[in-house]
Amino acid sequence: MRRALDFGPLQWCQQKGENLESLEDLYQELMNGRFACEMLLETNIQSAVAFFDQRYPLIRTMSRRVFENIRYGRVVDHELIHLMINQENLALQKIFGAFECERKKWIGI
Repeated sequence: MRRALDFGPLQWCQQKGENLESLEDLYQELMNGRFACEMLLETNIQSAVAFFDQRYPLIRTMSRRVFENIRYGRVVDHELIHLMINQENLALQKIFGAFECERKKWIGI
């Protein structure tokens, strides 16, 4: 999603509510709130992303295409950022649902 929006890498230690001068700052604020759980440290996120990129590269490829199609011909604004985050949440729900089905098959439920 960051690539489709032409934003730089995620900054992990930004304080909430400060310096929301640009759309990238808004996106940064929303994503930091999403990863606010103490268990989701930057190193954990990076290793999880590397694992999924290696094991399931199609997820990133399909996500990139979806976000590029959403952004195509549109100006990046608050509405677009919220739309893309909502679409990402829907996709993650589907992915997690598929993983849960596979997990149940493995444990025999």
